[in-house]
Amino acid sequence: MRAMPSMAALVMILCGLVCARPARAQTPLTVPSLLVSTPDLDDPVFAQSVILLLPGGEPPLMAGVIINQPTTIPISALLPDAPPRLGDVTAYFGGPVEMHTPVVLMRAAAAPPGAIAVAEDLFWMDERAAVAAFIKGNPAPDTIRVYYGRAQWLPLQLRAEIQAGAWYVEPIDTSEIFSADPKRLWRTLVERGQLEEARSHGGRGLNPGAATLVKLVR
Repeated sequence: MRAMPSMAALVMILCGLVCARPARAQTPLTVPSLLVSTPDLDDPVFAQSVILLLPGGEPPLMAGVIINQPTTIPISALLPDAPPRLGDVTAYFGGPVEMHTPVVLMRAAAAPPGAIAVAEDLFWMDERAAVAAFIKGNPAPDTIRVYYGRAQWLPLQLRAEIQAGAWYVEPIDTSEIFSADPKRLWRTLVERGQLEEARSHGGRGLNPGAATLVKLVR
């Protein structure tokens, strides 16, 4: 006769089923999107980061820039031809890859030469000649963001990280990308992601296995 599990063993199994975090609901990954690191991600580079995934990258890689890590480095250190009115504009840390290649994000009614569309009024570029020509055009300081470095993944790698609970995926909003308080952006988007996750699991009771064990313990 098969031995029945002890009461202590049943309680331990029940706790594992009831207390375990529910699987994160799948979120469609499209480009462009915002990747928002979850509080579970303790990577020293990407913890508390918000990343804009950029279209038009080099296949098969998916690339983006961290948009919420401003620095005190003036953009003139990256773009020597920057006009005087951009003198107070500082660069953002965009990620650990290709840190010597600036990425410029701009808001404009139409795409500047050499720019790639992100949204209707949002574009990006990193080709040096195009960046130099754009900067010489003396854009308004509040219409550009300059990043040094970027982040990149293979598609399967990024999808695995999302499934493992490292990232929330959110639609882009130009006003958030150009937030006046970028250091607050991560917390705002995490709260939104946690709310969406809670809604995706709302109204569900214990899973069938846990419910069976509840009856056995009782």
